[in-house]
Amino acid sequence: MPIFVCLKLNISPQKYVVHIVQLDRTKVEVVGEMLSVSIRLSSNPKILQVIDVLVADIPKFYGLILSTD
Repeated sequence: MPIFVCLKLNISPQKYVVHIVQLDRTKVEVVGEMLSVSIRLSSNPKILQVIDVLVADIPKFYGLILSTD
C-alpha cells in the first residue's frame, strides 16, 4: 500500500524493516506494516479476506487502482 493512502486514511503503520527490490533493481522504501487488515471485494461484498499489508513509499504517479465504482 502506498504511504499516501495511509496518510489519507489517518492510519499509522507499525515499524517494519525489510528491503524490496523491483524488477528494474531499484529499491522501494518500506515504511511499515499493517496486520490483520479486512478486505471486502467490491464485486462480491460477501467475500471477506484478512491480510497483512506492507506500506511503502510509492509515488502517486504509479497509477495504483484501489477502487472502481
